[in-house]
Amino acid sequence: MIRIANCLSAAPLAMLLVVIGCRQDLPTTAPVRGIVLLDGKPLSGFDNAAVLLTPRSGRMASGVIDQDGAFELSTVADRDGAPVGPADVTVSATVDDPNAANVERGIGVRWMIPERFSSEDSGLQCEVLPGEENVFRIELQSDGTGQMIREE
Repeated sequence: MIRIANCLSAAPLAMLLVVIGCRQDLPTTAPVRGIVLLDGKPLSGFDNAAVLLTPRSGRMASGVIDQDGAFELSTVADRDGAPVGPADVTVSATVDDPNAANVERGIGVRWMIPERFSSEDSGLQCEVLPGEENVFRIELQSDGTGQMIREE
């Protein structure tokens, strides 16, 4: 009986240590928001669109693009930002189209931007700076060129 009591009293302590240990793995983040432009105009007219930021190590951040082209990134909690440091960026924007067939990306999806921007070879990169709000303008062109610009 004493052994069971000892185990039960140790269980809360063990759980606390697990939670504390897991919290230490969370990345340091900073707020990240911005706008996505296609050929100089805010990206719009899509059914599904997102910005993904992949740091050199650690957790990815993501955010949905709204119909005005604006986005705000989240890593662990809603709108908590992105991991601090350099990162690769991808952008996707699609419309549901039952007449389109794309084996790699899903049946019934048509791309609103060059598909290149949704791959690891997008050519888009940024640096998330600590202790400040990071605001970016992502300028995409229909010809497949693009750049990510920090707003001051």
